[in-house]
Amino acid sequence: MLDKAVAKRRAEYLAARYAARQLLQNAGCDGHVDTSPSREPVWPAGWCGSLSHTRGHAIAVIAPRDAGLMPGVDIEMFDAKTMRETAEMFTSLDERRLLAACGLAYETALLILFSAKESLFKALYPEVHCFFGFEAARICSIDTAAQSLTLELTQLLTPARKKGCQFHGLYLIEENRVITLIA
Repeated sequence: MLDKAVAKRRAEYLAARYAARQLLQNAGCDGHVDTSPSREPVWPAGWCGSLSHTRGHAIAVIAPRDAGLMPGVDIEMFDAKTMRETAEMFTSLDERRLLAACGLAYETALLILFSAKESLFKALYPEVHCFFGFEAARICSIDTAAQSLTLELTQLLTPARKKGCQFHGLYLIEENRVITLIA
């Protein structure tokens, strides 16, 4: 799978795994992150985490499995035109209204939500083991002062992850990118 990727994409992929390995080593774990046939990260025993990479940037987060966290992280580069053109693919009308009124530039708010939904997928997929779309969650609130947001499931994913289940996340706007974390 990685053999067919362009060199830049391979480098980002490897950089994210290198970052994860460094974090694991710093935490006293000599393991590394493998990749499953479906391309998801396979964490060493006792650990969980999340990886993201895009356009020359990579990020990793880890947590001990017994901490009760399933982190999801995402990094996205800012492209106002793409956000405007694709907003209806990953948001509802109510979400777009909330974002338009939140005090951030509309395209920035859209990117935060897109990234947060990606982070939520990464956090939940290892638990629910099924693909779900952007419509499976909606934004309930965004606090620009605290750089935080709340997402809520709009459908049943598993008996433990029911419609109405809420997840809190953080975001960081940095230069021309957004980083989100759900844990």
